[in-house]
Amino acid sequence: MNYERLRLRSAISPRWLSEAEATNVMPKKQKFPHLIGSKWTASQETFGWRHFVVVNRKNEGDLVFAEIKAACDDSVRFWLNAKALKRRSLWSPGWKTLNEM
Repeated sequence: MNYERLRLRSAISPRWLSEAEATNVMPKKQKFPHLIGSKWTASQETFGWRHFVVVNRKNEGDLVFAEIKAACDDSVRFWLNAKALKRRSLWSPGWKTLNEM
């Protein structure tokens, strides 16, 4: 099957594709696609800081981990499960002042 026919068939209906063809044509959706470079505020001081930036990510099976560094101190770095960033009781997206929290 040539590529053009495969592309046209997948645009019309994915059920025409075999499982092997479907995995080559339709990539799996990435979890946390905009993680790197995102800014976060911790609800409590963490290693002496509140403002952090995600500098790296690691996929291990179904889990996604984020390497976080303090915005004002490059020596403060740690890894955490990216799902923890969804807990609003612990983390807020963006950099917030104490009055905004």
